[in-house]
Amino acid sequence: MIGAIFTIARRDFLATVFTRGFLVWLLMPLIGLAIGLVAATLSAGGTRAPRSIAVIEVGSGLQPWLERSVEAAKTRATYAGLRDRHRAVHAGQPLPAELAVLPEDLPTAKVAELAKPGALEALRDRTDLDLGELGAPLPMRWQPPALVFVAGAGDPDVQAERLMRRDRDADASRRFDAVLRLDAKGERLLLAPGADPDVDAVARLVNDAREARVLAAGRLDGRLAQAREVRRPLTVEAAPAGLAHGDRDSRAAIGQAGAVIIFMLIGLLAGVLLSNMVEEKANKVIEVLVASVPVPAIFAGKLLAMLAVSAIGVLLWGSIAGMGAAWIVTQVPAALVPTPAVGWPIYLALCVAYLVTAYLLYGAIYLGIGSLCSSIREVQSLSMPVTIVQMVVLIGVISGADNLDGGWASVMAWFPPSSPYMMAVRAAAEPGLGVHALAILWQLLAAGVVIWFAARLFRSGVLNSGPAPTPLELWRRQKSSLS
Repeated sequence: MIGAIFTIARRDFLATVFTRGFLVWLLMPLIGLAIGLVAATLSAGGTRAPRSIAVIEVGSGLQPWLERSVEAAKTRATYAGLRDRHRAVHAGQPLPAELAVLPEDLPTAKVAELAKPGALEALRDRTDLDLGELGAPLPMRWQPPALVFVAGAGDPDVQAERLMRRDRDADASRRFDAVLRLDAKGERLLLAPGADPDVDAVARLVNDAREARVLAAGRLDGRLAQAREVRRPLTVEAAPAGLAHGDRDSRAAIGQAGAVIIFMLIGLLAGVLLSNMVEEKANKVIEVLVASVPVPAIFAGKLLAMLAVSAIGVLLWGSIAGMGAAWIVTQVPAALVPTPAVGWPIYLALCVAYLVTAYLLYGAIYLGIGSLCSSIREVQSLSMPVTIVQMVVLIGVISGADNLDGGWASVMAWFPPSSPYMMAVRAAAEPGLGVHALAILWQLLAAGVVIWFAARLFRSGVLNSGPAPTPLELWRRQKSSLS
């Protein structure tokens, strides 16, 4: 029996691997990735006019105040970005004293000090942050619009039209989305056709400039600064380490990603069993095999062969994904890279183990279903319930991951169809390996029961020709074979 199993496994493995279809199947994710990269490159390759606003001073005297307002807004936005980044890198820790003040509470003198060349860089170095490393993965707060102050030249209306012109012959560096005219009678924002600048942000800067000019004219800016001195940062202290609940919930997100990847691999890999089985039934190859070796050996050999074929795909895709992940990790500070509770090496090993147990369980079901089908239409009709069950199971696992201490998560962890997925989530969120050893043994036992039943289903399918049996006929066959 063992010799027959390995003979069938070797035959199916070689017959599957050395085909053009297998090469296409193997390269399918890479082809999809290449198409996505090409599409992203093409979409980003076009030149776009800079989204900026030209400012023309026409006797209002507001330009110097507006320039100060823009510089202050940029300084506050960069300062706010440093605070956000510090919270992301040092989660759960109080902000240092130099970052404790809210951006809108920064005194004017402090804003002027931070606006000096090198001041924000020095603040970044003192708070152990690096804008170059952290700028890409973390979002920035609101940034003021880009205002370009242009010297007046002739008729302001003609100049504004020229600055917003979108003709092909126009200089791309002179194209603006809008023109802000600072007239003596008021301020006007002229929008270019189709432009969508942040009008509210421009209005905020203009109003700040007006306010600063009025306060300075009435010598009230000093009193305003004194009034704002009562605004101080909130005192924040870290709780004792023994009271912290930990970051299990945040680590559960890694487990959810692992469960989704296992689900996708099972759907992609187990589907090959169906098409392979239908093809052999259509070519009468299965009849030759039945006449040569026992039916259980055919079933076990095919399952073992497809497990080996799947290992090749997982190894190739995992290597490429691992290189991509390694490159991403090198671009992100170590403090931002989440780590599973059991560590990355053990977690990846457990995910592979859960992929194998899930494949044995679902692969046996798919192989049994494939033995009953004689056409692709029957494959689609009979495999649809299994696919729906898998999706329902995955949804249940993701919902249970939000509360790992709840009863639903415990049910999902030990219910055989969902156990591999849920235990992958627990491996990322909770330390300890004893429960995983027990879960793997339980899953292998459940897979053995499913394989035993699927083998009987397989025997019924390969020894009977014709259309797929109805559920009642299938039950009668199983009942008669058991008796």
